[in-house]
Amino acid sequence: MMHYTLFGESHGPAVGVLLTDVPPGLPVDEVFIREQLLRRMGQGGLTTARQEKEEVHFLSGVYQGRTTGDPLAAVIYNGDVRSADYDSLKHKPRPSHGDYTAAVRALGCNDPRGGGHTSGRLTAPLTVAGALAITYLKTAHIAVHADVLDEEALRARAAAAKADGDSVGGVIRCTVSGLPAGLGGPDWRDTVEGTIARHVFCHSRCQGHRLRRRGDLRPNARQRGQRPVYDGPWRCSHSDQSCRRCQRRRHQRHGRGVRRDVPPHTVHR
Repeated sequence: MMHYTLFGESHGPAVGVLLTDVPPGLPVDEVFIREQLLRRMGQGGLTTARQEKEEVHFLSGVYQGRTTGDPLAAVIYNGDVRSADYDSLKHKPRPSHGDYTAAVRALGCNDPRGGGHTSGRLTAPLTVAGALAITYLKTAHIAVHADVLDEEALRARAAAAKADGDSVGGVIRCTVSGLPAGLGGPDWRDTVEGTIARHVFCHSRCQGHRLRRRGDLRPNARQRGQRPVYDGPWRCSHSDQSCRRCQRRRHQRHGRGVRRDVPPHTVHR
């Protein structure tokens, strides 16, 4: 199984991916990779306004159009960068972003420009890794297809949300055909569902997934980005407000303005 490591920052010189355990002799179709990168950029106002050339440079692991089996390093240089747009956010973490977590983890030494290493810009090298994975799957006669559900309706909702200074989500349907029987296992490391979830949720904008038609994600996807999950009054069954659990939950809800999804409780069990 190929393993990947993403590197780079949104407003740094470049972003990239390091792939290990790559099978040797795999064709590197740069035209196909380019098509996938252009598909990632999207059109019609449903994605970022940032425009990059998205030219991939392979630094190692590729020779004469095929993988060597050694670690493969690919970089994409950044060009459309406006770091000054983020000056006011250096000390004000954005809700629903990785700004605060990144600052705490890096002891305040993180690169805050454009989200730094936690930016959606890192999905560009991830797309390169995915394109190579799709090429490998094709050699095993496994096909992957994805499309947006109700795309026209999504465009209308996105336009209305943008006019209000807000955002809205959508649903992507992905199908895989040709998988051999016998994959997965009972352990959490080996389950097919768990493996898919780990990789799907590495995309920061993914907020949910379902397998085998369990449930409907569309109602959640239609919710606006600025709509809090819970914004009701704080209630506690303890009149003296001295319970440590209450204090902790109150801090989670109000502390630093990071979380707004802690529900009220009236009885401790």
